[in-house]
Amino acid sequence: MTIVGMTLTELERVLRVAIYIRVSSDEQADPERVSLPEQEKRCRVWLEIAFPGCQVMFIYEDHISGKRWDRPAFQRMCHAMQQGPGRCPFDVITVYNSRWLS
Repeated sequence: MTIVGMTLTELERVLRVAIYIRVSSDEQADPERVSLPEQEKRCRVWLEIAFPGCQVMFIYEDHISGKRWDRPAFQRMCHAMQQGPGRCPFDVITVYNSRWLS
């Protein structure tokens, strides 16, 4: 994972993390068919290795197709990011699969 736009000072403090998980409507394209709890678990394991001591502040979880842009949790996450620097309640977003953000 690359953290873009963060200074070393920002990285030295405890990172506030948001995890975004969702179901995949195209199960044929997802051979693992990883459940939402398993996606969260894998994200947390990765975070503990990559950023020990980080704090998971939010878990955004959608139960509808990723083909829709009006996913409620995705929209809440985007709204939080639009609050701007210093106002957003998290520093980074972690996803099980980068396709979940498209």
